[in-house]
Amino acid sequence: MRGVFSVAEPDRVRARTVVLVDDVMTTGATLSSCAAALIAAGARQVLALTLARATPEFPDLGIPGRASEVDDFRSGQP
Repeated sequence: MRGVFSVAEPDRVRARTVVLVDDVMTTGATLSSCAAALIAAGARQVLALTLARATPEFPDLGIPGRASEVDDFRSGQP
């Protein structure tokens, strides 16, 4: 995601605090890339709010030593 986002109107963020809102944060790459673009455009501070945080361990279905994959749920085989 590095370098993907840019700020079309830097004057609107210069010297301001900007709040990014994302529904689900998985790796944080999107938020990091957006924040970097905003800081480069002159934002004073960037805060991020997310509704949920995805983790590779969830859900593990209680199987010791094994985290379930998304494909496991599509096939019905945990």
